[in-house]
Amino acid sequence: DPGSSEQQAASSPTIDFFSPDFDAYAALMSPGLQPPKPKVKPLDTVAQCRRILPQEVDGSTAGAPKPAERSAHSVAAQERARQSSREAAARTLRLQAREPILQKMAFAVSEQGPFGVLRRCYQNKQRVKVVTRHHKGVRGTCIGFLMAFDKYMNMVLRDVDEEYTVLIRVVRQCGQKTRDAEDEQSTTGLKTRVCRKQEHRKRHIVQLLIRGDAVVFVGQVD
Repeated sequence: DPGSSEQQAASSPTIDFFSPDFDAYAALMSPGLQPPKPKVKPLDTVAQCRRILPQEVDGSTAGAPKPAERSAHSVAAQERARQSSREAAARTLRLQAREPILQKMAFAVSEQGPFGVLRRCYQNKQRVKVVTRHHKGVRGTCIGFLMAFDKYMNMVLRDVDEEYTVLIRVVRQCGQKTRDAEDEQSTTGLKTRVCRKQEHRKRHIVQLLIRGDAVVFVGQVD
């Protein structure tokens, strides 16, 4: 309200814009105080402020020559840059308006069977349990949050706890008793043999991609 601003300025010279005692900080901290001409375009830089100072004040550029006009080439280059920026902003808006590709892939599958389980877990942000295999049998299980999947059962899981088995080679020693006929004493000979052993392991993975041809079973984790 201009009337209230004038009353505030009259009550205190520190917030009167035309007073020698004007305090800019006090004016900023005064609620409702408006400058005499609030619609005047503000000056953005110190150089612009120096142009309105009287010539006798140090730092004034009131009498300085005006800068040379820009060439047509410079103006055209600036306009091309602005046009490019507007086109980039328009492309960004078009991309944001599109349906997310991961959501589009999830909704393109059937709502029945295993795909229905994956689709519900994707929508409700629930964890899934995936049993995986290798070329010799079942490898293990992965439990994590489903981030994406497609119609080929390729899946991306996040925050995954995996339990799996690996075949490792173990060197074992086998004993064999022999009897010497002359001294009738038994001796023991040791033989080494390389054996295969299944070892159970656990690990935590931040993000995991599972190929569809390695999936045996999928289920929802409560």
